[in-house]
Amino acid sequence: GYDVMIQAMSGLMSVTGAPDGPPQKAGVAVSDLFTGFYAATAIAAALAQRGETGPGQFIDLALFDCQVACLANQAMNTLVSGRPPARMGNDHPNLSPYGAYRCAHGHLIIAVGDEAQFERLCEAIGQAELASDPRFRGNAARVAHREKLDERITRALASDSAATWLGRLQRHGVPCGPINAIDEALADEQLEHRGIKINLSHPTLGEVPLLGNPIKFSQTEVEYSLAPPRLGEHSDEILSELGYDRSRIALLRADGVI
Repeated sequence: GYDVMIQAMSGLMSVTGAPDGPPQKAGVAVSDLFTGFYAATAIAAALAQRGETGPGQFIDLALFDCQVACLANQAMNTLVSGRPPARMGNDHPNLSPYGAYRCAHGHLIIAVGDEAQFERLCEAIGQAELASDPRFRGNAARVAHREKLDERITRALASDSAATWLGRLQRHGVPCGPINAIDEALADEQLEHRGIKINLSHPTLGEVPLLGNPIKFSQTEVEYSLAPPRLGEHSDEILSELGYDRSRIALLRADGVI
């Protein structure tokens, strides 16, 4: 299976991209990644079960199954309504305002999830009257009148830059964020604080930059001792553990098997 094929088959591409554009795949191989995450969870669960019962078990995972399982609210909306969702760009099918907004310079993300946040947003952008407008009172009403609300928000944001608005919205407790390029995200001080960027010594490349493990344990510190291995670096070691002697390993190498 190939990731883009699974993104297409699962329906993910049908809800990704601009409303008037073609189906769009995600920018990274999410179907492959989701399946890996499910596999790691399944392995941990099987090990826990083995600790209680003794025998292990075979784990069966399919890329297609895992990607469909990760459609989350989009799949549930379809199951409940019987209607497949359409592409909405950066909008959310069940929440408003929730998406990307243009400012005088640049764009930003606003993600409002409840009434208190909406009221604070209206106050922050100088449109306090929107919070009491019947068209926008309650999330269901805002979703129904999404276009009108977005027009009012975009008009207000046009008065200043994204950077200025981000500071103002954050001071008002409105969930928001910049739309970073990857190099900008990697430069974020949060990643430095959390130790996500690491460097390891490689035998031929010297110090190489890598991404660390985002999991943080309360009692165990994640340690990094080896850079990504070279092709075949551990072949002899692995085959020896499997019972192959040196002469047989040499024969496999001479025959081009390894």
